[in-house]
Amino acid sequence: MDTGSNVDAVLKCFVTEIYDLKVEEKDTKTERKDIIAELKSQGLPVTELLALATQDDDKMQERLEARRTAGALLGKPVFTEELSDEAAEVIREELGDQPVVFAKDRIGAIQGIDEDLHRIKEEIKTKLSAAKSAGLAPKIIMVVVDWRLDPKKREKHEEGSLILEKYLEILED
Repeated sequence: MDTGSNVDAVLKCFVTEIYDLKVEEKDTKTERKDIIAELKSQGLPVTELLALATQDDDKMQERLEARRTAGALLGKPVFTEELSDEAAEVIREELGDQPVVFAKDRIGAIQGIDEDLHRIKEEIKTKLSAAKSAGLAPKIIMVVVDWRLDPKKREKHEEGSLILEKYLEILED
């Protein structure tokens, strides 16, 4: 489609930029999955490590108090106490220093990746907003980007369009 104006170039620019961001997002998500698989292969509690690494200390204290209250009301023991330095040292001695350093390093890497993913999503959002301001349709841009990322999606759409055309043709007779 050649509109004979600057619109073609603007559209191509937005699609290319968003496509590049989506590729970066996909690669970054793959990297994150690989790190999680690596942690799991070492038998480490990934979900708990990530939760603790990202949890605010004040919120953690609030949850601890809530668990203590709930435990007291139900008559159940609550094992959410902070480890003493001696107890933490015993666990480190059992595991050795390598898993502790490894876990901290890999969780730090995941946190960095999560920040990258957030940045990418914000950039995509900003570009789609700019595209809308330029008079383009963001939803259609994302469809085009998805088709470029996965050509099979376009084939499925074309198949569906052919079927739709056939149905319309039958109904119009």
